[in-house]
Amino acid sequence: AQLALILSIVSIFLGGICLAIPSLILANGALNITRQFPGHPDEGSAKTAQVISWIVIGLFTLVILFYVVAIGMFASSGY
Repeated sequence: AQLALILSIVSIFLGGICLAIPSLILANGALNITRQFPGHPDEGSAKTAQVISWIVIGLFTLVILFYVVAIGMFASSGY
């Protein structure tokens, strides 16, 4: 869970989707383990890593969509 949290935080600033996807995979694995033991101390860290990873993936998707729309508008303007 700690590695997933570190990767998700670093992905905000440096790695983008390249670190967010592995962080999401690690967080999901950690959540599967922590759900087997009620009150496990790493459950909060794993859930936080999962949420941050999804936010980074969503923001990356929005940025790519913005660029696609911007390029499409520029191409259709005739310049």
